[in-house]
Amino acid sequence: MIYLFQASLLFLNLCIFTCGEATQDNCVHHSTDSPGVNIVEDESNTKGESKSNATVYKEDCGESCDIKTKITREEKYFMCRNLQNSVVSYTRSTKKLLRNMMDEQQASLDYLINQVNELMNRVLLLTTEVFRKQLDTFPHRPVQSHGLDCTDIKDTIGSVTKTPSGLYIIHPEGASHPFEVMCDMDYRGGGWTVIQKRIDGIIDFQKLWCDYLDGFGDLLGDAFRGFRKEDNQNAMPFSTPDVDNDGCRPACFISDQSVKSCSHLSNNTGWWFSQCGLANLNGIHHFSGKLLTTGIRWDTWTKNNSPVKIKSVSMKIRRTYNPYFK
Repeated sequence: MIYLFQASLLFLNLCIFTCGEATQDNCVHHSTDSPGVNIVEDESNTKGESKSNATVYKEDCGESCDIKTKITREEKYFMCRNLQNSVVSYTRSTKKLLRNMMDEQQASLDYLINQVNELMNRVLLLTTEVFRKQLDTFPHRPVQSHGLDCTDIKDTIGSVTKTPSGLYIIHPEGASHPFEVMCDMDYRGGGWTVIQKRIDGIIDFQKLWCDYLDGFGDLLGDAFRGFRKEDNQNAMPFSTPDVDNDGCRPACFISDQSVKSCSHLSNNTGWWFSQCGLANLNGIHHFSGKLLTTGIRWDTWTKNNSPVKIKSVSMKIRRTYNPYFK
């Protein structure tokens, strides 16, 4: 920008110099003509008629030179003005061009930074997974204790000794076969069956309907238990990228934006969306430096009027009645 400003001053000084030179030339031409006229006048002193003619010639020449000088000055003035306006216009257009180029370069730089952050996060996830595999030399063996659910196991074992949290095998009412679950025996009296857990973001929750139906993940880490193992999931329809039950018919409006699929809006994750709503505990796990529009959300949980950033979460269910006494 400084070079453009200096160039503009250079053009302007050149213009002033040219105009001044043209004016000076006209003045010199006028002054050299006058002595010539005076000489003719002196040589023809002896004749009155010649003197009169010389005087007329002198006056006509002076008037003509003044007119020519005036016209030349006006032409040079307008030329300088046009040149100055052209320099100013060129400077402005060049500044705008440079500003657009800088904006494009900044946008490209931001994109590259985001790509680098994504790659770093993937490397972090892979490194964590490799480290976990190294620690898991021997497979985890579930505790061979059976019951209807985690509450039943706690009530049965708890009458003899303290029931630890961990993996158990349950066989709920109506289930065709037993299966393994994670039981939380510590939180608020225990007996909780963990149906969803997010800890470190190792497991991807961007799954299709069949994945959420059967369940996925590591019961000791990030996992989703699956609808086939649930005895009651009729409270709210579930939505995934390929199955839409979010109630947006034909579309929902979120912040004046038309949304046809809440799952697509939430990075293709599955949840009990009701016209998108204010929560999604299956959202993409956030890491430091990762730029995402959505994540693990429960927007009614706020601090200083802003939603709290959730790093880990678990969903648990516990029976509220005794199945043996209906």
